[in-house]
Amino acid sequence: MPIIKFHKPTNKIGGTIVEICTKKSRIILDMGADLPEYDNPNKKQVIPQIEGVTFGIPRCDGVFITHYHGDHVGLYSKVLKGVQIYSGKATKEMLLVKEKRLEAGKRIENGSSLLVEGFDTFNIGKGKSYGDIKITPFLVDHSAFDAYMFLVEAEGKKILYTGDFRMHGFRGKGVIPMLKKYVGSVDLIITEGTMFSRSENEPRTENELSKQLIEIMKEYKYVFLLCSSTNIDRIAGASSAAGVFQRI
Repeated sequence: MPIIKFHKPTNKIGGTIVEICTKKSRIILDMGADLPEYDNPNKKQVIPQIEGVTFGIPRCDGVFITHYHGDHVGLYSKVLKGVQIYSGKATKEMLLVKEKRLEAGKRIENGSSLLVEGFDTFNIGKGKSYGDIKITPFLVDHSAFDAYMFLVEAEGKKILYTGDFRMHGFRGKGVIPMLKKYVGSVDLIITEGTMFSRSENEPRTENELSKQLIEIMKEYKYVFLLCSSTNIDRIAGASSAAGVFQRI
């Protein structure tokens, strides 16, 4: 079985950094920043010191990003220049826009960080080997438009790294059929239980929210929607609801 290391505490949500290594190869899954704490929003960000990845001589076959949310990619600028970062195509485009807007290039320290322009991209469902570790990305539904699960195959074992995914989005019903058809049985699943500590029942689906928006638009003359600018599905659902309301 490959060695698996968690470079952030596993008792909290966000800040994901997972290492998988064999005797010959080594990869990192996500390079996440800690989410702000509600009771201590000014708490200093913890930067893990990972030899060969964030300091020292580069010694890693790649850092693989599941999606563009900060708790999965926020520390990408800490990766050594000689270590390649991989992401989905839309994720790279999203991060590049953000990087240019924030002029992140001015904050690079000692030329040791890799900018988004240097990201390589992977293809959906196309497996590729990095040393003796094979990684296959699968597109899933999430509030980030371009989100992936990774099937990691090494030393005869199959590991599914789920990243963030949901079943209640517009494309959520395709997750289980995709896993059955293309992934099958695995030896280990690495996932983040963001819903385990929540007391509410089943979350409302995006379709249900769109229908609720139509009813709200019937009741109020002006309706303002507050959501992340990168939550493309939510914005598309609201736009569709507004179109339906106008035709009523």
